[in-house]
Amino acid sequence: MDSLQPFEITNGGMEYLYDYGWVYNMRYIKWKNIDDLRIAVLAFEAGWEQYQDLTALWNLGTLYRPLGDCEKALNYTELYLEKVPDSV
Repeated sequence: MDSLQPFEITNGGMEYLYDYGWVYNMRYIKWKNIDDLRIAVLAFEAGWEQYQDLTALWNLGTLYRPLGDCEKALNYTELYLEKVPDSV
């Protein structure tokens, strides 16, 4: 991400983390390697922590289910619904 800073791309880091997470999510869907899913989760967690990316919340709620962490899945989904109430 440091290579994006000289270009002054608005939200470049957030978009990078989102795309990175989706690449690994798609890898998981194709090859069912649980490590790919964990990498996707790390990217979306960073997107939420660093940029408050609301799409990251929804993705985290979705990705924690196949990881078997229902509590985190529910927490992230509920937080998303609090932030974006019109999404229901």
